[in-house]
Amino acid sequence: MAGIGLLWMAASLLGCVSLEQLAPPIGDRMVVIGRDHGFDLNTLSHGRQVYLSRCIQCHNLEPIQRYSQAQWQAIVMEMAVEAKIDTRQTSDLLAYLLTARRVEPPDPKSHRKAAPKDKAVPQSPSS
Repeated sequence: MAGIGLLWMAASLLGCVSLEQLAPPIGDRMVVIGRDHGFDLNTLSHGRQVYLSRCIQCHNLEPIQRYSQAQWQAIVMEMAVEAKIDTRQTSDLLAYLLTARRVEPPDPKSHRKAAPKDKAVPQSPSS
């Protein structure tokens, strides 16, 4: 749990990078895409947990879209050895990262409140 707190603090300091960009939540779209590639909800959830709890121990998290699938595979394979994460954690982490990359990233504008629309001023009928 401390890792998630550190993640939130890091995201707050970065200002324009949201938690959804750093570690997208597993929504319906991600589940469908994951299933299409052989990953179930438990695998994706565990992969996200590994990303939020283990990777943050040594790194600032970056938006998942920043790296290609090939780059993520190389990064995870190298870091799995250094971080001493087991085979299941490694495969679930990769499943999450690669699936999250396939989901359209959230639009930062969608989180802003819409500006109030100007109210039409009733006009008096001219006589």
